[in-house]
Order: sequence, then structure tokens, then C-alpha cells
Amino acid sequence: MNRIFRRIALPVLGTVALLALLPLLRRTHYVVPSFSVPPLSTTPSRLTVVQVQEILLSNFTVVRKVQEVPAVIKDDYTAITHNPFWMVNDGEPVSTDAIIPGVPNEQLVLLGLADENAVLVYEAFGFVGCSARSFMYQF
Repeated sequence: MNRIFRRIALPVLGTVALLALLPLLRRTHYVVPSFSVPPLSTTPSRLTVVQVQEILLSNFTVVRKVQEVPAVIKDDYTAITHNPFWMVNDGEPVSTDAIIPGVPNEQLVLLGLADENAVLVYEAFGFVGCSARSFMYQF
């Protein structure tokens, strides 16, 4: 009986304890990575193929949470698209053809930050389905 208890009950108790601690281990604050660049000009130029290749060779820090996106990226997104930066994290509810009041229809895939370069990749949902979109910034 004692052997069976150790083999079954201890792993079960360990699992229950871990599940009880998970809410405490969940990340409750986010750190925005340092990305000190000026905003894009009001009329940003298109990148050449060579510039895109240079950007893609950068050593990126990857951001996957909307809360960690630097303000300058959000402001530039708004300036370029004329829409506010309003996205959800991957796995959160998103408005699609079934509109959910108060929930955006764009979902952050990732943001790569490197020196004076940034790559923003997100998905936009709508009546037609889902489309992947991206912006490449070179400050």
C-alpha cells in the first residue's frame, strides 16, 4: 500500500500543486524592449530590395506580446495605416466575420527589433478570411 501511494499519490499531488501555482507564475507585467529611434517621416519612402535583404539579415529581438510593442512602432503603424494600433495577442479572441464588440480584427504574429530596423508581422481578419500583413521599418 505504501509503495502504491508513493507511485500514484505523489505525482498527483505534485501536479495539483503545480496547477495551483500556475496563476502566480503567469506574467503580470510586460517589459517593452529598448528601441530608441525617432518616428518615421510623414512621407516614408519605400524600401529597395537591397534594403529589405539587409534588414532581414539583422539580429532581431522578437516580441510576441502587444503589451511589449514600443510606442514608436505603434505611432508609426497609426501614421501609415491611418488606423489606431489595436491588436490582440496570438490565441486571444479576435473579431472575424463574426464581429465581437470591443475586440480588434488584427492579431500580432511577431515584431522583430534590431538596431534601427523593425519588422512587424500581423494577421488581419474579416469577411473574406484572414490575410498576413507586414511592415518593415528602417529608421
